[in-house]
Amino acid sequence: MQLGELNRLLAEPETYSGVNLLLDPAHERELYAVLKRTAAAAFSVRRGTLANYQAMTHAAMDFIRRIEVIFSVIIAFGVVYNSARIALAERSRELSTLRVLGFRRSEISAVLLGEIAALAAPAIPLGLLAGHQLTAVVLSAMSSSRLHLPFLVETSTYAFAVLVFAAAALVSALVVRRRLDALDLVAVLKARE
Repeated sequence: MQLGELNRLLAEPETYSGVNLLLDPAHERELYAVLKRTAAAAFSVRRGTLANYQAMTHAAMDFIRRIEVIFSVIIAFGVVYNSARIALAERSRELSTLRVLGFRRSEISAVLLGEIAALAAPAIPLGLLAGHQLTAVVLSAMSSSRLHLPFLVETSTYAFAVLVFAAAALVSALVVRRRLDALDLVAVLKARE
């Protein structure tokens, strides 16, 4: 439809709500100076708008990623530490009995920490596989006809996850090891079967 005909049907004077221009970069400053002097309500440069949008998006994603990493580290430590504490609580009587029978602290530590390691070893590949699948499911659920998020997981992400899990397991093992040293051997000797 011609603009004049549209204005006649709407009973409005000739007005424009927007204009898209392809500019020669050599004349951008001149156009901006003219637009600032006119009654134009607003104008924006697509390149600048996209750059601002991308900067804002990256800043928001970095913030969200940091929060998620902090919570994932806390959860990983909590899960591993609680598993180690439960294993110690369940085995403290047996481990104390072994100490009374003459086993050294390092030997009973090897028994308990070996059990924790046996549980943790298969958890790493299973966790990486589950995380990979969950990421694919979430991204496919978020994708639409207007927005497509690529499925891209870097090797460094997997390395970081394994490193966090290993660090959580090591710290938990050290804390449990200290608790093993404080087992009450007298209570085991006094207990009746």
